[in-house]
Amino acid sequence: MPTKISKIEEYPKEVLDKFLKSHDEKDLLCKCGELKRIRLNSSTTVIDYYCGDKKCHKFYGKLRPEHSAYMKNLAASGKNDKFSSTLMKRGELKNPKVNSIEFIKTKLTNKGIDINGLSESDIRSRNSKYESEKQFSPEYISKAVIKFLDKHNLYKEFGNPTFESLLALPIDSLLNIRYRMASWHHFLYCAKRCSKNYKRDTCTNLKFNLRGLTLVRTKSSYESAHIRFFEENNIPWDYEPFRIIWNEENGATYTPDFVFVYDGKKFILETKGFLSEKYKNEYLTTRINSAFDYAKNNEYSGMIISFKSSPGNIEELINQTMKEKY
Repeated sequence: MPTKISKIEEYPKEVLDKFLKSHDEKDLLCKCGELKRIRLNSSTTVIDYYCGDKKCHKFYGKLRPEHSAYMKNLAASGKNDKFSSTLMKRGELKNPKVNSIEFIKTKLTNKGIDINGLSESDIRSRNSKYESEKQFSPEYISKAVIKFLDKHNLYKEFGNPTFESLLALPIDSLLNIRYRMASWHHFLYCAKRCSKNYKRDTCTNLKFNLRGLTLVRTKSSYESAHIRFFEENNIPWDYEPFRIIWNEENGATYTPDFVFVYDGKKFILETKGFLSEKYKNEYLTTRINSAFDYAKNNEYSGMIISFKSSPGNIEELINQTMKEKY
């Protein structure tokens, strides 16, 4: 692994002499005037473009979409072997062997998973399922929640839970807390950076949320409009209440936008501004159909998918209930 050196007194004299001979002295200086960071390994020496201070990083203060566009362009260009053709393989940056079949075999074996007789493709499929299932384990979720609450001092807002008390909760209740944590995360980190780009919104002073939430961070103007509709019409509702597994083989999940209750009946609701023709059929026949089945098997009165920016009235919304699967 490369050794990062950021203090001038730690630079070996031979390294500085080498760079001074092959570079102008100004090339060794960051824009702040400090010496740039140098990374050393057994075969080469690389000088970074900045000193290591985050304020000198080229993306410091930039909006997330700008960084995302840069990374996608870099991946698509094929100019960097640390990137796949479509996205950055983050794990491989830290451990080049992390996606190798040998690494996966060792990991699964250490976790007590029998892989004897499985082909390489089956082993990779089993690894994907393990990683997906891990995200839903009570221990994993409880640790993540406590770490988040401790970092942001939000224990009071979540009822002062402990790791042990979270671990004792039913999985549905624990998932609800995790989704609430995600809403807080968006509020804390994305309010100023993402609101214009992703049309995020913060709905506050809520009174009819089924979990008692008074603040929800949405991902679209359609979602915000529906929350306002529910609140104005005294309709109990919940936002992203649970996940539904739509692919048993790899554990892929789908999260409906809403659950609401009207006239003693429960409905699942998905709001969409549009669906591109390229992905429309696949989305409807997998995610939406899985929600239709979930509603049917769990005492819901139906699954609704709406393409309207605002419900208009409750009768109009309920009339969009699916009669059959796509």
